Amino acid sequence: MKCRVQAEDMFLEYCRDRALPGVACCVGNTYGADDVAPTPHGKMVKDVACGQMPYYWDGRVPCVGIRDAARALLLAETRGRPRERYIVAERWLDYKELFALAASRAGIPPPRRRIPMPVLYAMAAVADLVFAFTRRDNRFSIASLRCSTLLPDVDSAKAWRELGWQPLPIEQSIVEAVDYYLANP
Repeated sequence: MKCRVQAEDMFLEYCRDRALPGVACCVGNTYGADDVAPTPHGKMVKDVACGQMPYYWDGRVPCVGIRDAARALLLAETRGRPRERYIVAERWLDYKELFALAASRAGIPPPRRRIPMPVLYAMAAVADLVFAFTRRDNRFSIASLRCSTLLPDVDSAKAWRELGWQPLPIEQSIVEAVDYYLANP
């Protein structure tokens, strides 16, 4: 997280120093159809839709449909003010609500068990050690947990106002994602 912010600041400073028309876009977690890999946050929605996520935890994430994010980036290119930063997120969802939306679309009960954060942090610490030892990428890390609980609610009103960006409700993109995951197991 810190690295991303530093890189963005460096980019904006570089653009400012050289009078370049660069624009930064901070894109929330994207959801929608055709998430083939899937992304780490898409995988959670897929797991919920397939009945493989029996729990939820405290934390919130900025959410946006993938097509809406793409539109925002194109608008930023043509309408964005040089050397400005735009937040691209339809709205914030907590994990309980996000998972309930996915489960509802899949026609299954949502995860009912809440894992307390201290337990989740202990599990993430173990995962960090295991993945450090195996030298593999860890999606479930202490750093990822911190991001989901420490990020402040960000406001995308500037993107709406200055870019003319009008995203669809995130519920629609989650429905598209679930339909895709269920059709492409």
